[in-house]
Amino acid sequence: MVVTLTTTTSSALAVGSLSITSVTGAEAAMSAVQAAINTLASSAAAIGSSQNQIQALANNVTVAQQNLTSAHANLVDVNVAAETSQFTSLQVLEQSGVSVLSQAQSCRSLL
Repeated sequence: MVVTLTTTTSSALAVGSLSITSVTGAEAAMSAVQAAINTLASSAAAIGSSQNQIQALANNVTVAQQNLTSAHANLVDVNVAAETSQFTSLQVLEQSGVSVLSQAQSCRSLL
């Protein structure tokens, strides 16, 4: 995004050396001041528009960051759930093996 601002010095706005000592000079000064006010209003509008665009971009970045954080948390949760399930399965297999060995030892002692 490119923001171009108009120079708003008194000389750039042509109000730096106004003369209001005569009616003609005062009328010319009023026209120059009105033109300067219009230029300043346009510059303020451009700044406001740019500020709104920057705020919208900042909001979009915030939403994207929140979405990425949420996606990361979901992936971590899925990994933890998968590992817990795997651990539980292996634990059941281990307990089954211990039970089978215990029964085998029990049967052996009966012989």
